Amino acid sequence: MTREKRDKICESCNNHIIDERYGLLCGLTNNFANFQDKCKDYNASVAAPSIARKPIERTTITKKKEKKGFGSVIGTGIVLWIVFKIVLKLIKSFSE
Repeated sequence: MTREKRDKICESCNNHIIDERYGLLCGLTNNFANFQDKCKDYNASVAAPSIARKPIERTTITKKKEKKGFGSVIGTGIVLWIVFKIVLKLIKSFSE
């Protein structure tokens, strides 16, 4: 039996859990279903979902942005100072 067929059976069982990383797992073993024809621990849920669930998409974990160090703060200050000086020279040249 394929994993997809097992997952369809597990979706209607009260014992299933959905893990963000691995998807549908057995809540009793915290692992993928591994039965062949019938699960001995199958517990039919009262209201089985009538709408098929979308498969969980795997996402990549992005690194957090690193904080800027003291060197980048000084560099930014120098660039701003130069821009300020250029603007002042432009203002003086237009006022003359």
